[in-house]
Amino acid sequence: MALVSSGESSIEKGVCEWAVKRGWLAWKLWGFNQVGLPDRIFIYKFPTIIFMEFKRPGKKPRRIQERVGKELAIRGFPWYSVDNKDAAILTLQAAMGTTGAPEKGASVAS
Repeated sequence: MALVSSGESSIEKGVCEWAVKRGWLAWKLWGFNQVGLPDRIFIYKFPTIIFMEFKRPGKKPRRIQERVGKELAIRGFPWYSVDNKDAAILTLQAAMGTTGAPEKGASVAS
């Protein structure tokens, strides 16, 4: 398993804390022995499910992560790569219906 940078993990932690306080499940996707899986699956009220890959500020997903994200998006599951807490929270708020949503499969960067 790759080491997570402190910037990436602090973004992920802050977003998860925000989400859980608002009724989301924020499950870590690891241990499935599948390279390229997003970091988290956020589950709200049916049918709201979002897959999210957390990156350090300014960093982009690896090619395999993009490929997995596209596969999820093809099947109708929203997948986002985020590199800052605000963008991630806006994405979750949009899914809750409280703001405009980015396009599925979008990379949400600062």
